[in-house]
Amino acid sequence: KYPGSSMIGNHYAGSPRKAICDIYSDYDWKPWKFVHSPPNFWKNDENCREYLAWLGNELGFNDFDDWYQLDQRTLQANYGAGMHRRFNGSPLQIMRYFYPENDWLEFRFSMAPKGYWDSHENLLRYMEWLGSVLGIEEMEDWYKITRNDFVNNHGNAPLTYYKGSPSAVIDAAFPEYDWHPWRFTMSPLNTWNNREVFVRYMDWIGNKLEY
Repeated sequence: KYPGSSMIGNHYAGSPRKAICDIYSDYDWKPWKFVHSPPNFWKNDENCREYLAWLGNELGFNDFDDWYQLDQRTLQANYGAGMHRRFNGSPLQIMRYFYPENDWLEFRFSMAPKGYWDSHENLLRYMEWLGSVLGIEEMEDWYKITRNDFVNNHGNAPLTYYKGSPSAVIDAAFPEYDWHPWRFTMSPLNTWNNREVFVRYMDWIGNKLEY
């Protein structure tokens, strides 16, 4: 036995945390920083809010946009394993639960929910946001979009989903529009192996040149 173990066992129900907090009661203890946080600590919403306020201060977060940087690794590295477990390792769930007043964009977190990009509604939500960021004003403007526009704006996942093709993402998002594949910065793979596309192009260029 270590010296003092009997005292802790008899007076503090075997809890070093209780002993330390009682003996040094003037100190501003952070319960989540102990090896073992109090029982059911993370089930209490007020405890979680206090932790998030502390975490935001520690990470230098000043507004909602900063919280998109939160990921599983950051939580676990900053004494938030209990919070991580309660919300199934999802920063998105945490933010929606404690800050429901903000319209959280799922794709701006490091990892969107599983199966997120299977939904056309979710893809359209992303594309509308991307369009506002890039200043897209009309459908024709989408022809100028490059891979870097996606990569630099949280679009790696949809780009990967559509095999790295910006035009395929755009076509999937807006299938009702009559896209001309040859007008994209990067034409879809095998565009010119498709005779139907070739004929469409010849008709289009003919009209453009007034033939």
